Formats: sequence, structure tokens, C-alpha cells
Amino acid sequence: MTDEQRELERCKQEIRRLSQLVAFLKRQVVRLSEVVLRNAVKSAGNGKSERT
Repeated sequence: MTDEQRELERCKQEIRRLSQLVAFLKRQVVRLSEVVLRNAVKSAGNGKSERT
């Protein structure tokens, strides 16, 4: 295997790793958005704002 082939394989592995990280972070954003939305609805129902 040439140096170029090794470098290409390393880059492919890094792309796979980063793609998995992006997918994980997208799921985290969705979860956090759900929490924020729930809190906003709860606050609106209680007639108060949680702004600080």
C-alpha cells in the first residue's frame, strides 16, 4: 500500500467518524429542542416567563 493509499484510507475513516459525530449531535439538538419547547409550553401555561 502506498503512502497515498494509506492517507486516503485514514481520511475515509476520519470522514466516517465525523459523520457519526454529526448524526449524534443532530440527535442531541433535537432532544434539547424538545426540552426547550416543553419548558416554554409549561411556562406559558403557568402564565410566567423563565427569562433571567
